[in-house]
Amino acid sequence: MTGSNTIEKAANNCIEKCMGINKGEKVLILTDQPRLDLAETLREQAKKLGAETEIILLPHPEVRKKQPLNTPSKILIGAIKSADVVLTFFENIPLELRPFRVTIIEKGRKTGRVGHMIGVERSSFEEGGLLADCSEVAKYSDLLAMILSKGKRLNIKSGPKLEYELNFGDIGGWYEIGSSDSGILTKKGSFGNLPAGEAFMAISLSRSAHIDGKICIDRFIDQVGFVDIMDPVILTIVKGQITKIEGGKSARKLRENLRKAEAKAKEKGWEPEYVNKISEIGIGTNPKAIIGPATIETEKEKGTLHIALGNNTTFGGTYRAPNHFDCVIKQAKLEVDSNTILEGGQLEDLGTLYAKFEEKYSLIKEEKIHGDSIIIKFPSEAAIHERKLFKIWKDFEGRHHRTQVGDNATARKGAELWKLMKNYKTIAYLLNKTNIPDSTVYQLLRLLEEYLLVSIQEKTILDILFDIRTRQEKNFEKLRNDIGNVFADLSDTSEQDEIYLKDILEKIGLIKRYMSDTNIEAILESLRRIESHTDELIRSGSKILSSKVSVTAGVAGFLGISTEVDLRKLLIRIKEKLIDEFKDFKKRFGN
Repeated sequence: MTGSNTIEKAANNCIEKCMGINKGEKVLILTDQPRLDLAETLREQAKKLGAETEIILLPHPEVRKKQPLNTPSKILIGAIKSADVVLTFFENIPLELRPFRVTIIEKGRKTGRVGHMIGVERSSFEEGGLLADCSEVAKYSDLLAMILSKGKRLNIKSGPKLEYELNFGDIGGWYEIGSSDSGILTKKGSFGNLPAGEAFMAISLSRSAHIDGKICIDRFIDQVGFVDIMDPVILTIVKGQITKIEGGKSARKLRENLRKAEAKAKEKGWEPEYVNKISEIGIGTNPKAIIGPATIETEKEKGTLHIALGNNTTFGGTYRAPNHFDCVIKQAKLEVDSNTILEGGQLEDLGTLYAKFEEKYSLIKEEKIHGDSIIIKFPSEAAIHERKLFKIWKDFEGRHHRTQVGDNATARKGAELWKLMKNYKTIAYLLNKTNIPDSTVYQLLRLLEEYLLVSIQEKTILDILFDIRTRQEKNFEKLRNDIGNVFADLSDTSEQDEIYLKDILEKIGLIKRYMSDTNIEAILESLRRIESHTDELIRSGSKILSSKVSVTAGVAGFLGISTEVDLRKLLIRIKEKLIDEFKDFKKRFGN
């Protein structure tokens, strides 16, 4: 196949298979001079499908490196809003991330879908990742996103002799959700990379405290380039923070780039320590991806894994930083819950991965559940399909996924039990209603509990919760509404502060929902997040904390404060009040 034919094939793959462009749709391609001929090929492929297509040419990359683009113009935003599909196909200038690129993505997703092709080079069209079958890439990416989501412990061994070890500790168990960059962006609101091909997870503050050890970067580092395999970069990580960087030329350049990022963070009033935090774990799944100057493709190479340093706010995290440095590793062994995912640059095949993560109820430790224990199920989180039970979950992009609960036999038994369960019944009632052996019921319920589909609680604990609901449910609703109004009225809020404040607000709302669902584990998880985000805001000494805010008499009475109070005191009282309300739970569960 000639070079031009290969480029056309890659362009068609993007336009037809990945973006799913249809006749009559409006397509907008944002590009720059070095990529204009490739953008023209993308436009021609879209036209063949009957789409109305336009190209907007941005200033040359060399000009933008000196004068990075800031907020998109009203004319550009208008064009984006009128498009069904937006392709961002231009040079990666890191300082254009916010607000320029993020604004484009946010506006584009509201009215259509966005294919993110930042920094993609000609090589990706001629021989690289854009030629991959996105349906095959999606199978691996979706499965690995599920594994990251349900997994509880993650371990990486790296280096020529796998002599360096990095433990991620508690990473998921369905409380942290992984995402799939599958390249299938056919639905309104979709956003993803092209070329695609990774499963990844943003690391939260509460999880980063469990990340300790060393890791050997031997392939590529964003803004540094290729890493000499004979002179790799060794990172020492303590509680999610880079504390030491060892190595030669690449290590020196990384240290220099991190120092610059720290200075930029301080200049912007952001938390400088986030520059050096582990913010992402990712696994490459694209068999055509090649190592090159475009990080967006390099990190997708099948069989590699990568960690990132810095910002993760664009994919579900809360670390605001001026950098996002992906570090790609080839010589590595990755294990999730003691199951090998990849080793020596090779991913386990799909069948093996499915088998490793398909639980059998018969292997679950039999643990008798007291007859007075209450079983609460969460119907919105599950579905029965072809007589088998599935967990329904969504990633940070809002894409819904369906995961079978265990192997086929387990999923069928689970579906049988699920049909018999009411929203709120004792284990004694359930055992009396089913012909499934008691021991099997115990095993299935423990598995459903791991999938966060049911909560198994002692009646005394539920009595405490019902007491709180009776006394405080309206106050939680008022708190959520009033604090939302307070945050909306604040001025001069930094982007990092805004992320924390919004997350605290979201978790307060979730507590009320989880009270209704009687989901105690989820209540405790929300409390942990409120604690960590509040403590981070206070520790940073943010100027926003001195802002005076007004709250209604109801909220003031609930929190035990005056109606006029500074934000610092308000947040402290929110944290203290919520923890106090649920102290019996925290004591009983050892949290």
